[in-house]
Amino acid sequence: MERVEGLSGGRFVFLHLDFIYLLSHIGDVLTHVKCQVGGCQGSAAFSGDNVYPIREHNHGPDLEMLDLIRFKNELRRLARESSEDYRRLYDNASARFRLGARAYAFPAASQMMQRIRRAHVPPTPTDLLNLQETLRHPNWTNWAKDSEGNDFFRESFVAPDGTQCAVFVSHTFSDLVVRPGWRAHADGTFKSIPLNLNLEQLFSLHVIDEDNHGQKKQLYPVAYALMTRRTTDAYEAVLRCICNHVPGIQRPASLMADFEPALRSGFRRVWPEIEVHGCWFHFGQAVLHRAVDECHLKPLLQEAPEAARAQKMLMTLPLLPMELIVAGLEYVENHVARNGLTPQFAALLRYMRTYWINEVGVEILAIGHLHFRTNNAVEAFHKCLNTSVGVHPNFWKFVDALRAVDNSRARDRGQVQNFVQVRRRQRANYRMQDDHIRDSRALYLEGEQPDIGGFLRAACHSMDRYFYRMMLDNRERAGGPAAAPARAAGAAAAPAGAVGAAGPAPAAGPAAEPADAPGAARVPQGPAPGPARGELLPAGPRPRVARGGRRGVARVAAPAAPAAPAVAAAAPAPLAEDSSDDDDFVQPRQRNQARVAHPAGQPADLPAGQPAQPAGQPAQPAGQPAQPAGQPAHCVPVHLHARQVRAPVKVQLK
Repeated sequence: MERVEGLSGGRFVFLHLDFIYLLSHIGDVLTHVKCQVGGCQGSAAFSGDNVYPIREHNHGPDLEMLDLIRFKNELRRLARESSEDYRRLYDNASARFRLGARAYAFPAASQMMQRIRRAHVPPTPTDLLNLQETLRHPNWTNWAKDSEGNDFFRESFVAPDGTQCAVFVSHTFSDLVVRPGWRAHADGTFKSIPLNLNLEQLFSLHVIDEDNHGQKKQLYPVAYALMTRRTTDAYEAVLRCICNHVPGIQRPASLMADFEPALRSGFRRVWPEIEVHGCWFHFGQAVLHRAVDECHLKPLLQEAPEAARAQKMLMTLPLLPMELIVAGLEYVENHVARNGLTPQFAALLRYMRTYWINEVGVEILAIGHLHFRTNNAVEAFHKCLNTSVGVHPNFWKFVDALRAVDNSRARDRGQVQNFVQVRRRQRANYRMQDDHIRDSRALYLEGEQPDIGGFLRAACHSMDRYFYRMMLDNRERAGGPAAAPARAAGAAAAPAGAVGAAGPAPAAGPAAEPADAPGAARVPQGPAPGPARGELLPAGPRPRVARGGRRGVARVAAPAAPAAPAVAAAAPAPLAEDSSDDDDFVQPRQRNQARVAHPAGQPADLPAGQPAQPAGQPAQPAGQPAQPAGQPAHCVPVHLHARQVRAPVKVQLK
């Protein structure tokens, strides 16, 4: 016998075998019930799970009424236990109780849920100090605890500078910070904070769990703080509050965060010996946006490969050891001077030295030796929180979501301890990038005379994906018909000397792209002649790559011959002194580079610029621009994604 609330909510009914009963009387042993339909003599008695029918019904079950009762009870339960939007709760419940939803519309349901929620949710606090008073009230203490009944909300207070703060500490992960030398990650988010309390951010402190049980290391949130201001005094007060509520907390060995000065100062006041590191992604983003937005170098970076290389080497400086970062910046300055780019890069290089070297400091920039070089794991955590709670939610919906996230991460930790895979494996391209950085450090920096230039030239390719994505405008990213004119317009807008050592632009076709750009081509080093990495492709449409034949073999159609120009295009100028730097760089892993197969009868060691004419190959039409120096006519470089190449790739002219 199932006991539930009736339609009005003030009286209980009993459900059994699709019939609805009302309470008749309670005996010493049995509870007697009768059918709710007037004129029906159906009745029964029950004790615990045992039901004894007494009289039969004179009608069949009313399935629609039965479903309506269950539908309304589900809405009442959701209103008490969930802080989701009323419409979403109604839609989810009506999908399971279709018959009952036909007789109960959303306006009436929302009013009922609003009354129930108002009776089961505390009043919205006026400020963070009022929050502590509310949660100390006996009726609302359950909102200050987590799903296991442990204290979650700890304290509200006012920092010495007047900042109001409210601190939440996870009981589940407190044991991770009592270990010596734990490593902290910290960040703030702004989208998910409640409105009407003058809040500025939600600050979260995370810890790396070193016991990964065979999986990649996990980050777990250990504390949260709502703050009305972001000041050094406020951060110090929050950290000291966390220390007071976690007995036995140890000094963290390091902190990974963004480059907020107040956050760094607050940690150093509490733990003076902590090592502070800045997020590599935030650094690269700041340097690239400075170059594009304030120094207006985007046309130059799009058209000059040596300028693009200099920019990527600047973004790679944090991978160097702390004592070599200044020397790395000097190498980039010399590279810029050798290629005649000093006037264009003067402001950016001055910004790098005055702000990042002198103000931030090389000890914060150096992250090449760390396992986590960025704060992306905390950023991803905040993104999940913002998605679940929405933008600027109701205060108690925010608290409920915070408790739910803490419970979810506690479940993940239990699964990891039980050797259950809770996160997908790291993507292959990220693993390759990590391997490439580690191998490059071992190859160039571990020795008596470290090769700073060789390391920067090798490691700067780890920025290719992000760099070239930022270089493309929206039309080029979409691959629309306006992409080629946009590139041509960018080439025309480039300042004098922007092309640098790559030579003048071809006379016909769209502007050329750097060889490291997505979709552009690289040819691996080897006996076969071909363009060096960093050279521009010839003008004209890109080669068309078609899948066919054996698995893993690609056919590349040569671009259509452009119309004969009035004046033949000038051959590219010889590369500058530093342009062939990659020739002496032995990249440890070249897994995604296509191999070039020579046509039959073509010698593999033919000198560059003197290709033999393949059998059956038509002669070059009169008036067509000459083949660029250093690139054989029989070889068309092609860039294929690593997932597309599973076997040696044959590149042929169609």
